[in-house]
Amino acid sequence: LLGATKTNAFLNGVLETRPPEWRRVQHLFLSQGGQKERTSPEVLRTIFLHVGLTLRTLTTLLPHDLVNRTNVVFYPLPCLEELTMHGNFFDPYQGDQEGMQESFPCLKYLHFLSACNTALLFIPRAPALTHLRLSSVWTIPDELYTCLAQALDPSAPTPATGEQITQLSTSF
Repeated sequence: LLGATKTNAFLNGVLETRPPEWRRVQHLFLSQGGQKERTSPEVLRTIFLHVGLTLRTLTTLLPHDLVNRTNVVFYPLPCLEELTMHGNFFDPYQGDQEGMQESFPCLKYLHFLSACNTALLFIPRAPALTHLRLSSVWTIPDELYTCLAQALDPSAPTPATGEQITQLSTSF
């Protein structure tokens, strides 16, 4: 869905006019593109509530104030296998974790573009994760190294600062 017009039409003309059994969306790509009209966060929230239970892949290139990486962990997405998100997020999530999904049981592929701090919210909640891709990332926080080391080997000791890259490269 490219831009607010198509996103609104999808919600109003497809999702809300059909019975729930006909709302089985498995793949969703959201982008603002070159559109000047912004998609309403409420419209996006309603779309996620309609399609969340059947969604298998989600790619969003929307600005982070519309679909924030931390917001995604609040939607029930039990079948989600692949998640790609773009955005400049350099501050780790500091908010209340109540209401977040305990698990993304089917999530296998996780791809973040531009920043990776919020990977910390997804990696521990994704027991089936097999692929983590970080693109155009300039810094990786120490917490992410620790989180990755624990995901690769839960019995591994927590690496000390400066040992993260060596520790991870020998774990593969």
